Amino acid sequence: MSPCPYADTGRVLAANEGERRSACGFLSGSDGPLEMPLFQLIPSQRQLVFRGDRLPLQCTASYLDQSVELRWRHNGHIMNTQEDRGIYVEQTLLHDCCLLTSEVILSNIDVGIAGIWECLVTSSRGNTSQQMEIVVLETSAPYCPADRVTNNKGDFRWSKTLAGILAFLPCAPAAFGSAPHPSGNAPHPSGQKEKKAWRRCDRSGRWAEEDYTQCPYASELTRVLHELTQITINTTNAQPLGQQLVTFTSRAAHFTDVMDVIFVTHLVERLTRLVEKRRDLGDYISDIASNMMLVEEHILWMAQNEARACTRIVQCVERIADLALTGDNQVISKVSANIALEAFLIRPSNFLGLSCTALQRPPSSTTSPFPDSHSHTDKDRSRERDAVGESLLNFKCHTVNNSGSPASQLSKLTLPTSGSAWSSADKP
Repeated sequence: MSPCPYADTGRVLAANEGERRSACGFLSGSDGPLEMPLFQLIPSQRQLVFRGDRLPLQCTASYLDQSVELRWRHNGHIMNTQEDRGIYVEQTLLHDCCLLTSEVILSNIDVGIAGIWECLVTSSRGNTSQQMEIVVLETSAPYCPADRVTNNKGDFRWSKTLAGILAFLPCAPAAFGSAPHPSGNAPHPSGQKEKKAWRRCDRSGRWAEEDYTQCPYASELTRVLHELTQITINTTNAQPLGQQLVTFTSRAAHFTDVMDVIFVTHLVERLTRLVEKRRDLGDYISDIASNMMLVEEHILWMAQNEARACTRIVQCVERIADLALTGDNQVISKVSANIALEAFLIRPSNFLGLSCTALQRPPSSTTSPFPDSHSHTDKDRSRERDAVGESLLNFKCHTVNNSGSPASQLSKLTLPTSGSAWSSADKP
């Protein structure tokens, strides 16, 4: 004799046929939430079938009371027997007063059978369901070829895939190394749901839509910058964040991902909004913007095309003067490796022109500021030497003396002198 499990009592009753009927009849009248000691759909996973195949689906559920019924749905629609389509919904059977079973036989599968098939349990206590997917392939179904995709999320090797299938690959785990993590601790992947990339092979056998957004960035720097964009920036953490960004961007010559530039742009804009409350942030913003000029030109070009990143960084530097100039602070002078900023308040009634002078002392030609390193390319060393040379820039502006004739102030240029490069220009 087979045991008869009941969720209502938590007991297993085993007796002769009459005793089982009596027990089932007694327990079916009790009230309570819908609980299913046994509820299964076979098969439960996605099925790939060819046109003309035969596939049975079987659903089994515990019999709790007389209100329990099993029904089948296809893509949300209740299904009954349709002989012309080869769909046969068998009569629900009760086994030993304990289990209900229902079966659907798909005897001659065609494309219309494809989709979500669902076994629905209804009762006076509530409803529940389980579902599976059927994918119908042509007998001569094409395949998407094996393919390799390399992007800023990693290296993905897609295997040969049947047309109409959504393929998945696990994301490569993010391994944090020397770069500091925003939270101060490395993340713990254990216990987290596995993240995946997916790619669809359409019915013509061509790779179509794809999505890698769940995967972390392959570059450790890009991952850290991305996580920094997720934190809230306030007057408390803005200063250490500014220092951190200056450190990160000091190696901007080695940035390889356009997202590095875009993430830095987001962070610079958020720091700029706090300059009124934290004046020292202006120095960090100027240094960060200066460092970003070391990024390879084609990466800057892509960042500008995608997110106007270069324009937005320049606007942040220009905004420093508007936010920092006050009645108590009427002059601002900031000089970074690649940017010189001079700002001061003037009286429009006395303003005739502006004179700016730049002094650059070139580094010694016999001494290299960087030791030779196999990890640096000649191009990188050249860019970094240029940055060091430009760090010796001195930049000053002042209003033109209004005692002279405006015509005499229109333009003036002083050529470089020995040992230093001088240039000055007056603008009306």
